[in-house]
Amino acid sequence: MGRLRQALQGKKVYLDANIFINTLEVVSPWANELNDVFIGLRSKEFSAVTSSLSLSECLVLPFKENRQDLVQVYRQTFLPRPYLDVASIDNAILILSANIRKINFGES
Repeated sequence: MGRLRQALQGKKVYLDANIFINTLEVVSPWANELNDVFIGLRSKEFSAVTSSLSLSECLVLPFKENRQDLVQVYRQTFLPRPYLDVASIDNAILILSANIRKINFGES
């Protein structure tokens, strides 16, 4: 068990699009560590939430490259599962998010 997977034990975490892209498209050097995270998720060692916006972000390059095989993998991955909630995002949430982000906008 990797250090990241061990650190996530018993928690609920948010998974952004880059986590799915790096895992499913086997992007080094992160793919092995992140694959271990998904093993922990499937084993219900911890749980995760992502958003429907993440699916949209993940599909851009597969659509551009006409990779229907990868489109299908992402669509299957983003189905709700006991260990992964896929939250819908509506305009109210996006507007609230923008208002929260303005606080740190432009800071480094």
